[in-house]
Amino acid sequence: MEVDGDGFQLVSGKRCRHRCRSKQKTVTHSGQDNQSVENLSSALQYLVNSVDRLELDSSDFKRDFEVAAVKAGILKVRGDAKYDIDEEYCQLEAIVSYGIGNFSLCPIARYQMSFLTILCELLKVKESNCYLFDPLFTNLEREGVLRWGYQLINVNEEGKRLSKGGTLFYMPHCSKALYNNLLWANWDPSHLENTIVIGNSFNRISESIPERKFKNDFLYIFKAMKITQETTMANTFLHKDVFNNTSIHTFLHAHGAKSLPTELNDPLFWVKTEEPKYDDDDTEIITASNNCHNRGLNDIN
Repeated sequence: MEVDGDGFQLVSGKRCRHRCRSKQKTVTHSGQDNQSVENLSSALQYLVNSVDRLELDSSDFKRDFEVAAVKAGILKVRGDAKYDIDEEYCQLEAIVSYGIGNFSLCPIARYQMSFLTILCELLKVKESNCYLFDPLFTNLEREGVLRWGYQLINVNEEGKRLSKGGTLFYMPHCSKALYNNLLWANWDPSHLENTIVIGNSFNRISESIPERKFKNDFLYIFKAMKITQETTMANTFLHKDVFNNTSIHTFLHAHGAKSLPTELNDPLFWVKTEEPKYDDDDTEIITASNNCHNRGLNDIN
C-alpha cells in the first residue's frame, strides 16, 4: 500500500477505519485569548479555503460529485450539457454537518471541512444557513467555525434534527446510530422528501450486518432502504480514505419510475416507534448524556 507523507492512503486497498478520528484524543484549550483564536482562524481559513480547496477544486472528485449530484437531482445542468452546471438552480434551504471531527488536527477532517465549503457554493446555501456539530470540536475550532460565518449547534442532538424545507445532512463516516436517529426524527413523508443525506452507503451498511440485527438495532435505516435512492460518489480523490464509501441518499422520489414507492401510502409503514436507545458504552455514538469525549462519531466498521 502506497502512503504519502501525511499518512494518507494513495492506492485503494483494505477498508479504511478513519484512523485519525478514532484514535485522536480530545484537546482542550484553557486560558485562550483573542489572539490565539484569530491566529487559528486565519491559519485554518488558509488551509481549508486555499491549499485543500485548490486540491479539491482541481480534482476529478469534484467533477464526479457534480455528475452524481445531477443524477441524484440536487444539481441541474443546462440543456443537454454534461458538465455545465445551472448555477441558478437551488432547492435547498440549509446544510447540517455532523461528525467532521477535529479539522485543526486531522487531515481527513480538514479535507471534509473544505468540501463542505464547496457544497455550500455548488448548492447555493449561505454560510449562515450551514450548521455544524461535533462533540470533539475544540473551543478554538468552534471559534473558527463562527468566524467563518457558519452556525454552531450548541447541544448534542444525537442527529435527531427535523428537516425543515430542503435540508442536506453532510455526515461523512458517521455511525450507523447517527443515521438511524436522523431517519427516526424525520420519519414522515413530508419531512423525508425534503431530506438529503451525504454519508456512508446505506447499501453497504445493509450488506455488513445480519438482517435480524440490522432490523433490531437500526430499524429506520432498515425501513428506509425501501424508499431510498442511493447515488454512489466515485472515490476518485487522491487520498482514498477521505470520501470512501460515500453516497448521496434521497427519499420518496420516483427515480424515473412510473410511480412512487408503494410504501408512501401504507400507514403501517409510517408508524413511529419510541425514540431509539443505545447503551452508554456504545462506541459508535456519543450520546447527549455521555460527556466522555474520548470516543468519536465515526463508524470504525
